[in-house]
Amino acid sequence: MAVQYIFVQGIQLGLREDLLDIRNSYMQPGSRSCFWVAELKGSIVGTVGILPCVEEPGAWELKRISVKKEFRGRGIAKALCETALEFVARHNVKRVVLFTSMVQTDAHKLYDSIGFEKEEEFVWPSLPARLINFMVFKYVHRNGNLRVVAAVV
Repeated sequence: MAVQYIFVQGIQLGLREDLLDIRNSYMQPGSRSCFWVAELKGSIVGTVGILPCVEEPGAWELKRISVKKEFRGRGIAKALCETALEFVARHNVKRVVLFTSMVQTDAHKLYDSIGFEKEEEFVWPSLPARLINFMVFKYVHRNGNLRVVAAVV
């Protein structure tokens, strides 16, 4: 029950931060941030975004990595993430980070496979999260200088 509450808090945070207006958050003229969707037969099945990291000036953050449950395990998340990494490599971004929770174990495997490693662990700052010691992990891309990677979408 507490974990579900924390996930709802995370969704609400995303809506307040960037998801209510994706165009304004990710696709302003002259901006190097971007948001991608994976589409199948007219339906969105996955998303990823990348933009400057608020918590770490100078770094960029991979965000909103999501694939509908019934489409997981097909390489969609990996392709989306590699597309975002290719985008920032072309824009000379030197550091990419992402944040994920302790319960997203399948996502941890994905991040390892595309060149990220866990850099930091901390308890999510909300009271319910502190009560159950709900950990969040910060991952950083291993390559200090990002290189363009092949991406299949």
